[in-house]
Amino acid sequence: MDTDLEGDNPHDDSTPPQPLPKRTWWWQRPTVRQLLRDEERNLHHRDKSDARWNNETRLPEDEAVHLGGVTLTEAFTPSTVSNLYSTLNKWPRRFGRPDDEWAAALESSRSGTGGGWMNLGLVRRPGQFVMGGGYNDSTLPLGVQGAWLSVSYLMPSVAVVCATFTFEDAVADMSDLLRTDFETRMEDVRIVVHGRFGKLRARIPWSRPKEHGMSALMCDALTGKRRAVQGLVLQREAECARWFYTRFEGRFAAADPEARPSIRLMFTQNAVPFEGRRTWLESAGLDWAPDVYRCVDTPGWALKASSRRRADHRYVWTIAARRSDVGRDGASDATGQSNWSLTQSFGTDQTALVARYALTALLDIYAGQLARLRDAAGRSRRIGRPVHDAQNLDRYLVTDGLDAATITADVANLTKDPTIFQWAVPNYTEDLGELREGWKWEPNELVPELCESLARRAARLAEDTANTDGNIRASAELRQAVANTRLQRWVVILAITAVVVALISLIQR
Repeated sequence: MDTDLEGDNPHDDSTPPQPLPKRTWWWQRPTVRQLLRDEERNLHHRDKSDARWNNETRLPEDEAVHLGGVTLTEAFTPSTVSNLYSTLNKWPRRFGRPDDEWAAALESSRSGTGGGWMNLGLVRRPGQFVMGGGYNDSTLPLGVQGAWLSVSYLMPSVAVVCATFTFEDAVADMSDLLRTDFETRMEDVRIVVHGRFGKLRARIPWSRPKEHGMSALMCDALTGKRRAVQGLVLQREAECARWFYTRFEGRFAAADPEARPSIRLMFTQNAVPFEGRRTWLESAGLDWAPDVYRCVDTPGWALKASSRRRADHRYVWTIAARRSDVGRDGASDATGQSNWSLTQSFGTDQTALVARYALTALLDIYAGQLARLRDAAGRSRRIGRPVHDAQNLDRYLVTDGLDAATITADVANLTKDPTIFQWAVPNYTEDLGELREGWKWEPNELVPELCESLARRAARLAEDTANTDGNIRASAELRQAVANTRLQRWVVILAITAVVVALISLIQR
C-alpha cells in the first residue's frame, strides 16, 4: 500500500506552515489613528447581513406608522402644591368664570371634601383656532398641533396634571424612517496599548505601539433602525417635556428625566399593533410582546407595559391602535381617525388611568430618596460636615419625608376598595394570543394589578419611612445626650479651674 509522504494528498486539511513575521521598525508600524480607522472598516459580513435585515424590517408601502402624540404627567404633593396654586391663578379661563374657580376646586380637594378632575382647556400655537377654554402660546414646540390639559384630584395629598400633546403629520410620520436602509457599523472602538505608559500612548493619535489589543461594539442594521426610531421619539418627548415642566413645576420636574412617567401614542394604518410577529414593526416597538394588554371598554386600544427597565426610560407605556379600530364617526375630521381626534379622545377617556400610573413613579422616587439617605448615613468621611448633613436631613424631613408619610396613607385608602380605585378607569386585559395553546390560565387585568402594586409599594414605603424616622429620632436623642454629657464635663472642668485660680490668687496675696 502506497503512502503519501510528501504531503501532496489533495484531501490533506492540514494548515501549511506560516512564514515568520518580518521584523518591522518603529516607523513601519501603524499609528493609533490608523488602527482605529482600520477596525471601524473591518466589516466582512456587512453586505449579506445588512441586505437581509433591511429586507425583513422594511415597512410595506401600503402601511403607515405615526407617533400621534405623548402624554406627560406632573404630581403636586404637599411640598410642591403651592406652585400649582400659583399656576392656576395665572392660567387663562373662559369668559365669565370666576377668577378663583380653579384654586377653589384645588383647595377643596386638598381638604378631602372634593375630587374628580378638571379640564384646563387646549393650548395651541398663535394663529390656530381655539374654541372654548384655552389659549395660544408661541412657545409651544414646533410640530405640536395642541396640548390637552387636565387636573385629576386623586387624593387629598396629590393632584396630577396630565398633558396630551398632538403632533402634526409632518413630524409624526415615521414611515419613511422605517423604510430607510441601515448598515452595520462599529461603535465605541478602543485600543489597549501594552507596555509602559500604555494608557497615555493609547491617547496619542501618532503613537506607533508595538503590542496592542482592540475592542469594539458592533451595531447591526436592525439595532441601528431601532435606535433611530427611539431617538426620534425621545426628541419629540423632550421638546414637550421642556414646555410642560417649566409651567407645571411639581415633584417630577425636580426628578431625573428617566424617572418621569410617559405615555407614547402610536397609530398604524392597516396592521393591528402587537398582533403577530412582524419584523417590520419591531423597530417601532409594535411587534408582539408578552406584556401587552387590550382595552375592554374601548376596543382597539392596546397597551404595552414593559416589565423590564429600559435604557432610555423607566416608566413608559406604549399605547397603540389601528386608526380604523378607534376612529369615531361625527368627529371634526368626519372619520375621527386623524391624530387630532384620536389623541383628543385618549386624553378625555383615559386620563384617569394615566394619573394612577403616575403614582407608581412617584412612590418609587420617594423610595429611592429614602434608600440614598440610608446609604449615606454610614458613609465615612475624612472631613465631617455635621451642619451640612443636618441641613440636608432637615430639608428631606420637611419635603420628601413629609410627602411620603402623607401620600402613603392616602394611597392605602385609595387602594383599599378596588371598586373605588377602578371607578371611571378604562380596564385592559392581558393578550395571550401568541402563547402556546397548552398553557391555560386566566388573563390578568391591568387596573387590578396596578391597584395591588400601588398598595404594596405604599405599605413598604410607609414601613421604611417609619423605621427610618425612628432611627433618626433615636440617633438625634443619643447625640443630644452625648452633647449634654460633654457640656457637663466641660462645666465641671471650668468650675474646678476657676476654684484653682481663685485659690492661687489668694495664696499670692
